[in-house]
Amino acid sequence: VDNSISIGSNSVVTKSSCCIIGTNGYEATNSDLDCVNLGLGVSDPSYKLSVYGNTALGAFNISDIGLDYSENNDTTGYTLRIAGINNSMSGSMQLAYLDTSGNINSEEIVVGNIDFGINGSSDSKVNNLASIEVIKPSNSTNYQGDIIFKTANMASDKYNEKLLFEQMRITNNGYVGIGTSDPDNPLQIMGDTNNILSVMNTNSSISGAGNDGRILLSNNLDSSGASIGGSMSSVNEGFMHFYTKSGSDLVEQMTIDNNGN
Repeated sequence: VDNSISIGSNSVVTKSSCCIIGTNGYEATNSDLDCVNLGLGVSDPSYKLSVYGNTALGAFNISDIGLDYSENNDTTGYTLRIAGINNSMSGSMQLAYLDTSGNINSEEIVVGNIDFGINGSSDSKVNNLASIEVIKPSNSTNYQGDIIFKTANMASDKYNEKLLFEQMRITNNGYVGIGTSDPDNPLQIMGDTNNILSVMNTNSSISGAGNDGRILLSNNLDSSGASIGGSMSSVNEGFMHFYTKSGSDLVEQMTIDNNGN
């Protein structure tokens, strides 16, 4: 072993050009010896790595390749920045579940999640307000993954570890479910309200029949075969417009006015 250093009680280094701080898989019987936490800017670290301040990984720390990324970028706007180390590598991060057996079983497995939290006013514990979670679904032994989006909606400022509820899911076949965890169609929306889906045109420069909001129907990405649109008159009367394609344009074929005619 060359060019390596180990620091800490029972610390052992077995690879060249490495620095080991603390113990490696060692459980000390004396609590005073079991201090293997590293603090950067922290005098009493509570975690294996505690950092006070902004942290950058990758090329943000490089200043000798023609461009000084460490000086030419804002160092205060991010708590953590990740960049690749060369022109062929992008900034990336992996969250993984590692099974000691090396096998994929049929149970649901939470592979990883990113939580967004805030501390409550009545205590110092952090409540999660939203979460993005990746799971391997149950009854599957294949490499399949669902992405689950969760949010919190609770009238309380006290800590509650079960605060998050699933709101949307992208399943392993690409289907999107809102209000359902098992969508049967590319987009399935379920809810207990009358207004399930709103389609609105926010471009004020576009006006005329059917331009308040349209749903385009087609089996071709480059062209629409039919369209259903809605519009509102100057006296707040609603109209529904039906279009089919004729030549290169969508032509209005039927209109239903506010009286149902």
